[in-house]
Amino acid sequence: MFRREAPTLPALAIELGCSAFVMQYVFWRALVICGIYLLVAIVNNLDSILG
Repeated sequence: MFRREAPTLPALAIELGCSAFVMQYVFWRALVICGIYLLVAIVNNLDSILG
């Protein structure tokens, strides 16, 4: 049953899985970078926020 299957379908499934993993990694990395920028901006403006 699997011997005559086209090899493109498993390759597409592997590529889809790898791209999903990479996109999750990129998304979380961007979230962490934006969070760090936000924390730095808050700490730099802490004196004007508090008084």
